[in-house]
Amino acid sequence: MDILFLSLSLITIVLNILPFVRNQHWVFRVPEFIKIQILILQIFTNLYILVFIYKTIWVSLILIIQGILIIYNTYLLTRFISFKKSKPTIKTNIESFKIISANIYQFNTQFKKFKDLIKTEKPNFFITIESNKNWEYEMRSLENEYPYTKR
Repeated sequence: MDILFLSLSLITIVLNILPFVRNQHWVFRVPEFIKIQILILQIFTNLYILVFIYKTIWVSLILIIQGILIIYNTYLLTRFISFKKSKPTIKTNIESFKIISANIYQFNTQFKKFKDLIKTEKPNFFITIESNKNWEYEMRSLENEYPYTKR
């Protein structure tokens, strides 16, 4: 049983390190989408190791690395959670709501084409998924019409 938990702990460490590799292959990107699951697995394996496994220098090192990664993942996830009560800022009596959600290929540079789509369709709001800093910069010109932004 100890080997299982130590193995799970090492797997979660590797899953946390993979996204830092600058490669667009799916093997390196997938762990970014399962951060919550990795965090939960890290917490449980770390607690088990802390309570039930004999402490050696290597086990202590694994515990320290896992502790740092738990703090890091918690920080990443809390950036997307609002802890304050928010009131709706837009009051409308509309019966329909238009949304544009676009999964942007990062190396796509057709910014104008997307802006034209936004201006033509006039959605209530739009979302760009997997966009990079270049897209963020180019979309700033739309902030006058869409002042509520979350990056």
